[in-house]
Amino acid sequence: KWTGELAVKTVTGTLIPPGGTVSFTGTTDPIDTAHGYKLGYGIVATSGPNGVATVPSVGGGICQVSTTLFQAAFWAGMPIVERHYHYYWIASYGQPPAGMKGLDATVDTDAGLDFKFKNPTSDWLAIVATANGSTVHFGLWGTKQNWQVKVDGPVITNVVKADQTMQYQPSSQLAPGTTLYLEAAGDGFDASIHRQVIDNGKVIDDLTLNSHYVPSANITLVGPKP
Repeated sequence: KWTGELAVKTVTGTLIPPGGTVSFTGTTDPIDTAHGYKLGYGIVATSGPNGVATVPSVGGGICQVSTTLFQAAFWAGMPIVERHYHYYWIASYGQPPAGMKGLDATVDTDAGLDFKFKNPTSDWLAIVATANGSTVHFGLWGTKQNWQVKVDGPVITNVVKADQTMQYQPSSQLAPGTTLYLEAAGDGFDASIHRQVIDNGKVIDDLTLNSHYVPSANITLVGPKP
């Protein structure tokens, strides 16, 4: 199965008690081959030009799941306990209506990166999710609150233009004679998003998300010669 489907299967149905905090990696099976996760691609820190590279990684792609849950929690007004941005900005995470530049959440158990949020209500909260092979849907089911969620931004600064030149890199992971378009060039930038949760005119949660993304490159992997 696709990594997202495996993660969704274990995350959905998670119950969060009143005042409780949920950990994304705490709701999934260990992200390893023994639990069905396959080799994909993930963004990691390296000694490359930007200090970042897309490399083979078990469970690569699971951040689509953590980001979608994060966006659901963000717009529902849940207090964000822990969240980490990606090294690169991934354009698909900014799609409306829930997405915007700077609204992502990466997880990496090897690096100790997790996504956590709190249930501040006096009632239980359930995470309900589905995946169909390419799309993930998340919902937070609980007692509807009367608060309002006000979001300002994103404010984009320090834009660094990406080099659009296609780079070809040999890869022993591919079948002979095949290629894989691994990474698309995207500008680097800083993003700031401000959110307030307001209940009866009182601000009950004030959050500013600051993210820093380095430029990505156009990279095509090339398999061995036939």
